[in-house]
Amino acid sequence: PGSARLSSSPDSPVVTLAAQPVLVLDKTPGPPTVAGGALPVVTDAGDTISYSFVVTNAGNVTLDNITVADPLPGMPPITCPPGQLAPGASRTCSTVVYTITQANLDAGAVTNAATGQGTPPSGANATGDDSTTTPLTAGPALTLAKTATPTTYASVGQSISYSYLLTNTGNVTLNTLALTDDRIASVRCPVTTLAPGATTTCTGTYLITQADLDAGSVTNTASASVVPAQGSVDQATAQATITAVQNRTLALVKSSTATSFTAAGAVLPYSYLVTNTGNITLTDPVTITDDRIPSVTCPALPAGGLAPGASVTCTGTYTVTQADLDAGSVTNTATAQSGATSSAPSTVTITGSQQPALGLDKTSTTTSYDSVGDTLAYSYRVTNTGNVTLTL
Repeated sequence: PGSARLSSSPDSPVVTLAAQPVLVLDKTPGPPTVAGGALPVVTDAGDTISYSFVVTNAGNVTLDNITVADPLPGMPPITCPPGQLAPGASRTCSTVVYTITQANLDAGAVTNAATGQGTPPSGANATGDDSTTTPLTAGPALTLAKTATPTTYASVGQSISYSYLLTNTGNVTLNTLALTDDRIASVRCPVTTLAPGATTTCTGTYLITQADLDAGSVTNTASASVVPAQGSVDQATAQATITAVQNRTLALVKSSTATSFTAAGAVLPYSYLVTNTGNITLTDPVTITDDRIPSVTCPALPAGGLAPGASVTCTGTYTVTQADLDAGSVTNTATAQSGATSSAPSTVTITGSQQPALGLDKTSTTTSYDSVGDTLAYSYRVTNTGNVTLTL
């Protein structure tokens, strides 16, 4: 009954969608190289690691101005392709090559973090981080070469200089260098830290002893120890041998307290001073050979032998013969021996005091005579009253 249709005015609801800008960064390191540094078969300073970077829009809004930065010192700049990155899409940025440093090797790894960034339509930038750690294999190594100057010796107290060349042949720094020598109390080293490839020369001095001369050579061993920045390394050892110039010589001085003799049967005393004039100790007994005395008495050597410069005195006697008086002197020659070592001959001459004399005793068996022509008989007894033989 006459009613009119009524209509409402339009109504449009507004639903606000929350923007969620999310950026995910995936940073991937490659294996360290081995051929780029000084050592051809192990990773060392100068080798490289390649890094790849992939960014993914894991949010619900488009991202623009995509960038990736890695603050590790020495890391090259990273570039990403231009353009927007839709939700769910990924983009690969440039691969960069990082050169490994000695500090990285000493630390045992390269650890670094990269940050990706994208600009959403509104609001703060979306960021994503990724950190990686790349282990670096430590290869500590140390070599030691030892030399001596001079390489021969001939006297007690002679100074021998030793040099010890130490080289770090590994890929990590070596610290706390210490060197010892089994014959030298103090070895001096100018440094205690060696970088890979570095060398240092330590020095020491040794003084020759009599025992070294007697032994004929000196061999000593050096040992070097270090504490590597990473890993462990055995001691390095080296030996050096120097040779003695041995001189085995004896000197003999023969003497007598008798200066002359006057009769057969007289006893002449002799002494034989034997001195070690060489540079090594003689351990064989000292003996004397005398061309007129069959037996000469020598004392036992001191404990340890006859040292260089030391002496012993031997003794012997000789009984004068008539032939010696007739000859007018006694000359005899002796040599000293100790094992295969002999002295030069030593000769002593003692002069005889010759006293020629004759005695005459004249007698006759006839006591009287009474006529011309009688024969008178005489006898003459001649006696050698001296000390030498007389010849007619």
